[in-house]
Formats: sequence, C-alpha cells, structure tokens
Amino acid sequence: MNRPLLRRAAIAVTLTAAMTSTTSARADQNSSHVSLAANPIRSVTVDLQTLALGSCTFGATHTGDVLGFPNGVCISPVPVHVRNGGYAGHIEVATTPVQPGDHGPAWTPAPCHALTFNSCPAPGTDQFLLATSSTVVPTANTAQLVSTTPRCDYAFNGSGPDPHFTGCRVAPMQHNTEYLWLEGPASSTDLSATWSFDITWTAVP
Repeated sequence: MNRPLLRRAAIAVTLTAAMTSTTSARADQNSSHVSLAANPIRSVTVDLQTLALGSCTFGATHTGDVLGFPNGVCISPVPVHVRNGGYAGHIEVATTPVQPGDHGPAWTPAPCHALTFNSCPAPGTDQFLLATSSTVVPTANTAQLVSTTPRCDYAFNGSGPDPHFTGCRVAPMQHNTEYLWLEGPASSTDLSATWSFDITWTAVP
C-alpha cells in the first residue's frame, strides 16, 4: 500500500521533566515544536533534457559523430545522471522508435528478447538496438537492452541482467550515471540526415 505523497512532514514532540525539591511538589511542563523535511515521493529525475549521440564507429559510411551503414554504432559523449526519489523500488527504462527529421518511416527496436545487447543479431532494415550502460564501453555485466516496453534498468546499479530483478532495485535517493549505446540498422528506408528518439526512466514499486 502506497503511503500518502507528502513534500513535507512535521511532528510535535512534548518533553516532560521530573524535578525534585525540598519544597512542596510542583508540576511544570514545557513543549517544543519540531519540524523536519521529508521526500517520500515516488519519482525519478535526470540531469539532461537533450543529448546528442556521437563517437560513432563501425559502418562503412561513418564519419566522426555521424552514424554509418550498415550497423554503425554511436554512444553518448557524456553520461546521464539518474536519481531515484524518496521511495525504494525499481527503475524501469523504455525508448520510443527512432524518428527521422522529415517524419518518414521510423526505426523500430530489433526483435531481440535478450536483456543484453551482445546476444542479439545485428539489426536489419529500419531496426536498431539501444542499451543503457554504467560504463562507457558496454559489456554483458554493465549494459541493459532497452525496448519500447518498459523493463528494469539493471545499468542503474551497474549490475548485469538478473531474472529475479534484484539488480534494478534501488534505495531512496539513490543515484547513478548511465551512458547510451545505439547500433543502427543495416539500411534505412528514409534517407534523413537527422534522427531522434526519447528515452524514459520510471520509478515503480
């Protein structure tokens, strides 16, 4: 059962003192009002609103920060700082299709049901693979394959995918940095020079 969502919480504490005296017994009472700040909000925040992928490799046509074909790879030049809110739980991550600048046919995630990218075949025409990683160079132990369906973000804890979902459990106010890794399609129907997508982190119980 979820607790009420409060941005602040206050408690009143009463202090009673017992005193001895050679005179007649006398009762006295004093109180102190104590307040505190709390953050019991189920939330997640990221420090970047936009990010350009670069440092592209592979693909016969790649140049610098330009994705090449077939199956070029680009990564985020800086990490994304992800922070959990005031509740323990899990962090899920999901992506949208990759949209061309002219709003033509989008790229969709390659049909791979694995959790790590290195066990998937190369994307076909108009397909891509996307992973979050706790390291600049993703590995089976640090990267999480991202799809359009939300799934636990194991990269948040720097752990490999785990069928029991223990690796993506997070504590209140826990934070970490993640890199993005994208492998592009073998070929693209749309010939736009610019492409974009949204990636979303969600805090869940």
